[in-house]
Amino acid sequence: EAEEEVLSLYSTSDLNDALERGDREDYAWIYQTLVTGKTEQGKTEAQAKGAVKSSVTAYWKKRYIEAWEANDTAEIKRIQSILLSTGLYGNRNEVAKLGQGWVKAYAAGKK
Repeated sequence: EAEEEVLSLYSTSDLNDALERGDREDYAWIYQTLVTGKTEQGKTEAQAKGAVKSSVTAYWKKRYIEAWEANDTAEIKRIQSILLSTGLYGNRNEVAKLGQGWVKAYAAGKK
């Protein structure tokens, strides 16, 4: 029971805060804690990792689109570096394509 309490201390907002701070050690610990917590709740490891990735994606996608709308290339590059550092999205080229896809879908939805 004490272990469950420890697991519930972290949320994906804590994970994203660690990414914002550039704290890779904290990020890795919180990521593993969240995945473990979800597997203990009955999800497969793949489902648990997918759920955490979805939360990370939702957070950064919003910020990426805001930076794109503001034409803030420095912020876009910073977000791309953060996404790359997570190890969740592949290489630099794949991260760039991910962001381009977000912008394309966003722009198409505004028409």
